[in-house]
Amino acid sequence: RIGPELYGFVSAERAWRRARLSSIPNRDTNELQILAGVRSEISPLWSGSVAAGYLQADFEDPAIDTRRSFALNANAEYYFTPLTTISLELDRSIQGIASVTTPAALVTSGRLSVDHELLRNLILSVSSSYEKADFEASDATTDRFGLYAGAEYRLSRRISITGGANYLTRNREDVDSGLAFSRFSANIGVNFRL
Repeated sequence: RIGPELYGFVSAERAWRRARLSSIPNRDTNELQILAGVRSEISPLWSGSVAAGYLQADFEDPAIDTRRSFALNANAEYYFTPLTTISLELDRSIQGIASVTTPAALVTSGRLSVDHELLRNLILSVSSSYEKADFEASDATTDRFGLYAGAEYRLSRRISITGGANYLTRNREDVDSGLAFSRFSANIGVNFRL
């Protein structure tokens, strides 16, 4: 505890990824991430945390160099009105990916979302997101941009009906730029909470 509403923290995470099947490139990876940051309720209207640090990924494949980079994890909530919350999330980390040409990517992402309680049991949500991935053992990078709009109607404390629509577009920058795409999807569902 640093102040009345300010807390400091340090975290360390170690991960070992092992592929069950051999592949080229070798997908086995050893990862380390160390973060230091603060968490606070800045005011009755603002709360959040921000942490920065170091990340490293060692690849078992000798053809892939060790990746070292700046790490970031942050989130903030602003209670714009008693019924409306604005949220911001930022993250930078190494992520394993499903690709035959590369075992992982350095991913930097952000999301801005707004939730509004239109009625006592009806919550509307909209969000936008951006993600940039820099692939290991490859010159490829991708940019993904998404938009989402949805609603949750609470029938009771345990049961709710949800629905939403999502638009996603991805651009790829390398010789195989044909892997760019756009996608629209919609869903509806019933949730039960224990």
